[in-house]
Amino acid sequence: MVKVIIIIMLLGCVVLAGVYFLQYASYDPDKEGAELKAAIQPGMTWTEVLDLAKRTSPKYQHISKQKQSACGSMTQVVGMADEEEYVLVAEPKANFDRAKLQKRLASGEEPYGFMLSWLFSNRLAFAVQFDEAGIVTDVHDEHTVSELFK
Repeated sequence: MVKVIIIIMLLGCVVLAGVYFLQYASYDPDKEGAELKAAIQPGMTWTEVLDLAKRTSPKYQHISKQKQSACGSMTQVVGMADEEEYVLVAEPKANFDRAKLQKRLASGEEPYGFMLSWLFSNRLAFAVQFDEAGIVTDVHDEHTVSELFK
């Protein structure tokens, strides 16, 4: 009886290991990222973009207006503001919270827009820039670790 239980347990482990390795061996994060990036088009809403990216979670970046003279060398400038001495700056990345963003958009707390960034591998990362209404304005590549060695 004990031998039968051990054999059944071993067979179960072999089956689970096979399913696990077959499922993950075929996963290609670069392919998934490239397909997502190609599918995102200017004019889409932020909810449409998130619906396309079901399996992955982005990072959130608030965009603020700052004086050019206050920006350091590591500041990520994403656009020019109405006044000449001001630029639009992407704040540091934070964990994304869908409900929180929905509240911020409804209350007008994103006057200069925001960005959602995805990192799929050390070769593929991109960001999607949205306006104050949550509409895609730009999709652009971001720097990755693989660029350090070029």
